[in-house]
Order: sequence, then structure tokens, then C-alpha cells
Amino acid sequence: MKITQDDFYNGQTILVNKPKTWTSFDVVNKMRSDVRHNFQIPFVKIGHAGSLDPLASGLLIICIGRSTKNIDQFQGMEKEYTGTMMLGATTPSYDLETPINERYSITDIIPQHITEAAKKFVGAVWQYPPNFSAKKVMGERAYNIARNGGQADVRPVLVNISKFEIVSVLLPMVEFKVVCGKGTYIRSLVHDIGKELGCGAVLASLCRTRIGKYKLKDASEIKNWLEAVQPVAPKKRIPVRTAMKKMKERVLLRSRQAKDEAKERKTLAKEEAKLLSKAKPLAAKSPKAKKSSSKKSSAGKKGKKKK
Repeated sequence: MKITQDDFYNGQTILVNKPKTWTSFDVVNKMRSDVRHNFQIPFVKIGHAGSLDPLASGLLIICIGRSTKNIDQFQGMEKEYTGTMMLGATTPSYDLETPINERYSITDIIPQHITEAAKKFVGAVWQYPPNFSAKKVMGERAYNIARNGGQADVRPVLVNISKFEIVSVLLPMVEFKVVCGKGTYIRSLVHDIGKELGCGAVLASLCRTRIGKYKLKDASEIKNWLEAVQPVAPKKRIPVRTAMKKMKERVLLRSRQAKDEAKERKTLAKEEAKLLSKAKPLAAKSPKAKKSSSKKSSAGKKGKKKK
């Protein structure tokens, strides 16, 4: 079946394998350009459900048209990563995007130390996002502050890491697998385990293999992502005469409801007026009661004097 413009407006969810060195917005811009040139659509909503760092690769969920309403739902799903860290060095960005600024000895590090350290970062963990991150600090992206030579005042966030497995150790390189929740920075996790070991660590490579039930093996390459677009059945359109008839019925129903509400208000107003008229005599008798009480009090005073 031929793909049409309506298939994009009605909603598409595309799984893409993000290439290394591409930003997530590079992928979105490429897909937007493809839609514009291949289907003559000047504008359609396109967004990603969870960004990846430029040096990372792997699964990226792209939402188009009405599917962009599901982005928050995708972002909250559990994520799975595989990666490699390099021990004995640190960088300002916690990965190899920036040059190494410190080097440390790893002669005393053994695989058991790494495995034991990884166990400490399973569960609910506080972590500081990297200074080179998209976190906003006083309205400005942290990476903009860092690249201009400043120090971003990033605050720690509570994240959930359900699995941190050390797959293999060939020092200084360590392969790992992580399953985590929303908002987790794998770069920060690697940096923290380097601090725990006392030798520093930097993220050398990273690949996202799963988001919820969606897997990387089902993703398309960016060059042929259009092949993954599926025809979307349009919503049934009501004939014009039927729509006009239903509209007239709704207008008549609303006018009747308005008349009924007006009658109810008049009835309530009359009942309130009756209640107020009945309450007036009672209000007039109240001063006499005060006088009688005052007479009683004066009589009591006289009796006291006689005694």
C-alpha cells in the first residue's frame, strides 16, 4: 500500500539505530528533511523519546504526528545499555568527547574489586549529572556553561539502577551491562565507579539496546528508515448531512437545557422569597424578647434591694 501524507499526520512510531557521532536532534532533522522532500509535507511534528549522547549509538524512538503524544510514556520506560569503560583516567565530560585531564595507576586493581564496586550502585542511587549534559542550570544548558569555561551548578538526582553487571575485564578496559530507569546518566555511573575504585574511569563506548519492550534488533538504519513507515487507517469521516443534522440536534438540546435551567432558577428564586417573607415576623419579635428579659433583670435587681 502506498504511503501518503495522512500516514504521517495520523502518527508513526519509528525505531532507529542512531549512528555514533550523530546527536539525537541530527536524527530528527534528517527524518524531517526526508519527509519534507519525499512527501512534500512542509511541516509535521517529529520528536525523540529520550536522547543519546553524540558518542553513543543504539536505539532511538522517533515519534511523528499524533504519536508525539506518547513521548512521555516512552521516556518513562526502563532502558538497557551495553558499554565499555576505561580505568585509570578521567575527562571533564566523563567520556572521550573531551581530552583526558588526569591519569591514575591501576596496578592494584583486580576484577573482583570492580565487581564488588558495581554492586554498590544497584538500587536507588544519587548521582550528579555531568557538567557536559543537557541539564538546565539557571535557564541555560549545562554543556554551554562548561564549554565556555564555566562550572555548572548541577544538583544530584535520585535514579534507579536495577542491574549493573560486569561482563568482562581486560584492563584498562571493562565491558558492562546496565538496566536503569529514567534520568540515569551512564557517564556519571562510570565516573562514580572510578571514584569508588580510586583510579578514575571514563566511558569509552555506549550502546542502548532496549527501551521497554522495544529492542535495537528491530530498529531501522537512518538511511532507510522510510521503509519502516506503516499505513495508518484514517478515522471514519461522517457525511456532511449527518454531521449537520447532529449539530442541529446538539444546538436544540443545549437550548432546551438552558430553558430548563432558567425555569429552575426562577423556581428557586420564588422559594427563597417565600422563606424570607416568613422569616420577617420572627425577626420583629426578637426585640420584645429582649425587653422582657430586661424587665426580668430589673425586677430581680429590685428584689435584691428589698432584701
